[in-house]
Amino acid sequence: MGDENKRLCLYCKHWNFDAGEPGYSEMTPGTDWNSSCMVGLWEMSGYDVSEDEFASNIEKGLTCSKFERKKAAA
Repeated sequence: MGDENKRLCLYCKHWNFDAGEPGYSEMTPGTDWNSSCMVGLWEMSGYDVSEDEFASNIEKGLTCSKFERKKAAA
């Protein structure tokens, strides 16, 4: 991986991802996935995001002044 890709939002401590939940009955349809920047720079979920918007959001870390590398899991 190139050094520039190490600043993608995926590697930032402010990145949040929630995979959602499947429906478990006819009355409870479940929830869509959601991903966001926890300092409020972007948010996206479910079917409300295009491939271009998804890529653009994840790449914001390349130039973001609030980017902070998350610590590796122990």
